[in-house]
Amino acid sequence: MGRERVLRAAPPVAALVVGVLALAQNPPASWEFWLGAVIVLVIGASALLALAAVRSGQQRQAADERFTEPGPARVVLAAAGEKPPVSLIRAVRTTTGRSLADAVDLARAGGPLADGISAAAARAVADEILAAGGRATVSGQFGEITAAATGEPADWLFDAAVKWSSLTRYGPPDLPTYVRIEFEPAGVPDSYDAVGSTLEVLAEHTTTPEVGYAAVWEGWGAELAGPAAQAPRVEVPERPMLLLTGPVLALRDAPSLGFHATVGGFPPHLAWPADQAWCLACEVDEEIAFTVGCTQETARALAAALPGVREVEYDAPEPLHRDDA
Repeated sequence: MGRERVLRAAPPVAALVVGVLALAQNPPASWEFWLGAVIVLVIGASALLALAAVRSGQQRQAADERFTEPGPARVVLAAAGEKPPVSLIRAVRTTTGRSLADAVDLARAGGPLADGISAAAARAVADEILAAGGRATVSGQFGEITAAATGEPADWLFDAAVKWSSLTRYGPPDLPTYVRIEFEPAGVPDSYDAVGSTLEVLAEHTTTPEVGYAAVWEGWGAELAGPAAQAPRVEVPERPMLLLTGPVLALRDAPSLGFHATVGGFPPHLAWPADQAWCLACEVDEEIAFTVGCTQETARALAAALPGVREVEYDAPEPLHRDDA
């Protein structure tokens, strides 16, 4: 391979030497000088184009590396029509390392972008496609969300003096601070995911980010096709739930992954880390905002990172529906 590269490089190098000598040994007005200038410009431009191609290939290879991560997830791109946005084509190319022609075909017709990759890589690709104006689905992340072994991790939620309606809207009553976070605060794009963004902040405010729990109302899914079929029940009056477990960042999709093995849809109804540093509560009927009980420090971090965050008293009367606001 080294010898072949030397042989391929010899002609342009020799031409470049001839061009430089012609520039150096002839007066500027002579035809020999101008011939040398043309040779140097052509060889230089060719070298720059070759360097750009190499860098582009390296970037695509770097993007490809995430698709070598083992895992059960699959990313499928929804069809964008005959004239897909340039931003979507670019996103398909950069996230998968596909050629321009393949990226255009995928954007037009839809289809699988990747199979057998990690859940984190799949979510990252889906997010980039969404930001570029496309739609992508992620499925098969059973490894991220599983059924909890027992219902004991949910025992800390219960207090005999607390109504079930307060628990499902505010979580347990003994956390230092409670904040309400709007699902759709003013000025955010349609793609804004308040619960997902909140969990990204909360993952930095726990000593157990790799171990979290999500209690999901058992009536959310008509069929228990995934881990929910083996999950223990959490006996919340009027809202019996099933207990799932996984990393904090995966809890956003616990209902969809636990019941249907797909990403998207409703958020978890109660979610917390193993160290019980905070609790996110989203009543089944909530339309406007959800609650996080946490420390003052965590509340300040949420307010600094997210729009639509305000501190409230535990069990403060809040409208459930937009029509009530």
